[in-house]
Amino acid sequence: QRDKVYAVADLPGYGFAKMSKEQQKDIAKFISEYLANRQALKLTVLLVDIRNKPAEQDLRFMDVLTDLDLPFLVVATKCDRMKANEREQCLKDYSQLAGLDASQIISSSSETGEGKQVVLTAMMDAMFGGAAEGVDIDEEDDSL
Repeated sequence: QRDKVYAVADLPGYGFAKMSKEQQKDIAKFISEYLANRQALKLTVLLVDIRNKPAEQDLRFMDVLTDLDLPFLVVATKCDRMKANEREQCLKDYSQLAGLDASQIISSSSETGEGKQVVLTAMMDAMFGGAAEGVDIDEEDDSL
């Protein structure tokens, strides 16, 4: 669909920014309003460090997305930094604490490229309605 413009918006480090509780509330309100008023929004991708329990901020964010009936993916980062059995347990624990099915969380690694194809395919499917089938993503290309 070449006549349309597609954009990816990033909220880099919103969970790590050092700010007052008042600023956190202001940003949370801004994000909620932004999401609620974006009729064109197709998908939200939430990156989480799977080595940690779900942050309260991430749980609230997932609740907002659910309340607004907005589709989202949870992408578990840093999966390459743990053994397979440890990773599976972390995914299970995270999904239980977040109220998700473990299959709703995508394991990923920036080091190995694990999960990159799955995430990009999900994004393409959300934007183009399944047109991502057959799209070949170069695993060596770090431009995304």
